[in-house]
Amino acid sequence: MAGRAAPFTANSVWPARRHRCRLVHSGNGGIPLRWQWLRLERRLQQQLQAAEPEHHEGQCPHQGEPAQRQGAAPVDRPVISIVVRRKALRRTGKSGAINHRGGANGGSLALHRVNSMTPSSTPAAAPRRILLTGASSGIGYQAAVQLCRAGHRLTLPCRDAATAADLLSRLDQAAVAGAAPQAPICDLADLASVERCAAELLRQGEPIDSLVLNAGLQYSGSPEPRRSAQGHELTIAVNHLAHQALAQRLIPLLDGGRDPRLVITASEVHDPAAAGGRVGKPAGLGDLAGLRAGLRPENGHAMVSGCLPFDADKAYKDSKLCNLLFARELERRLRGRGTPLPVLAWSPGLVIPPSSGGFFRYSRRHNEWGQRLFALVARDLLRITATAEQAGRLLAELSTAGQHGSAGCRYWSNRVVGPGRLRLELAEPSAEALTDSLAHELWALSAERVGLAAELPSPPAGASPWADLHS
Repeated sequence: MAGRAAPFTANSVWPARRHRCRLVHSGNGGIPLRWQWLRLERRLQQQLQAAEPEHHEGQCPHQGEPAQRQGAAPVDRPVISIVVRRKALRRTGKSGAINHRGGANGGSLALHRVNSMTPSSTPAAAPRRILLTGASSGIGYQAAVQLCRAGHRLTLPCRDAATAADLLSRLDQAAVAGAAPQAPICDLADLASVERCAAELLRQGEPIDSLVLNAGLQYSGSPEPRRSAQGHELTIAVNHLAHQALAQRLIPLLDGGRDPRLVITASEVHDPAAAGGRVGKPAGLGDLAGLRAGLRPENGHAMVSGCLPFDADKAYKDSKLCNLLFARELERRLRGRGTPLPVLAWSPGLVIPPSSGGFFRYSRRHNEWGQRLFALVARDLLRITATAEQAGRLLAELSTAGQHGSAGCRYWSNRVVGPGRLRLELAEPSAEALTDSLAHELWALSAERVGLAAELPSPPAGASPWADLHS
């Protein structure tokens, strides 16, 4: 070759090893690759032999890899990356890297062995029985699609029959495989509907492995509070009270679950020190005066703290603070009854889909152009938002992945680490969310508001079914 050689890649298979290879050429001038291959073939073969495991029973004696049985998943093979450059490379010092100096025109070749895992070789999680609220739109819907495709058995409570039929139809159109989900009627704005749904699930008796309390409602910008069927302010009724009522009633089904866990979708706005929590009035429950008075219109209370006037944005922040306190108190009570399990609260980050639906659909009614401008800046210019698909994947992972199976209460946050880049990581809740006395009082008052005793039902007789979850 004359002049400057253009970079190229070529895939090759070594017949003796059947490794997938990648050859990359770069730099000034031509390098006689055929000569380099002849010179290095023996050395590379020796290095690969040293790096691979010895032949054992069940392996192909001539290929050094597991024998492939009919119908078995394809055996993953490491990727060999060979980089050809004009200048000599430094030794990386990393395990699995082999550098060869010299060659024509001072060129060098570096062999890097990279462990590659293909989807077919990744062990799939065992199918779980999952109850997921808020599956009709947004994050919940995306999680439901992915969980169904993975073969999990889903129960997806919906507020009415029309919503349930529409959800099941969309899941069917999404070419979802596996067991067909069921969608019982459960209107979280009506505690009587929650009770009926829980009673029917208890009657059916199918255990729950993952109880995912994801549904949420926000109507920021509204000057007046909306009310649930029982007269409670709607945000706290749906986001907190209904979920506590559902969780308390379904504890017996969790008792029968396999490695059970509970996942709660919260938000970073519960924390006044977080970016989202600093906008507008901060979250704060005070002495729970509003909840203690019943949050009913005749008592003049709409806010949990009892403060006036009503602020829909603060009501949402307060409900997310309740989610964190509820998660911590539920985990403490389960541990106290001898049945500890993972209770995972998490913040999905800011999710603003381009469609008119989703989480902000009610807020747009009160400030459509403000919401559009906010979406343009946050989603399209600053790129600090997550997509519903990305957040749905995280919710599905929290609901099923083995690494989240250790007992205890943890808070995960999908944090922005750069434009268009977010990372799920363990985080510390706000100081108020860590107040044990507030968590205890909130639980007791909330149980009273939903018509339940504060004590959890007694665990099954005999040894704890969750003994293997002790951390």
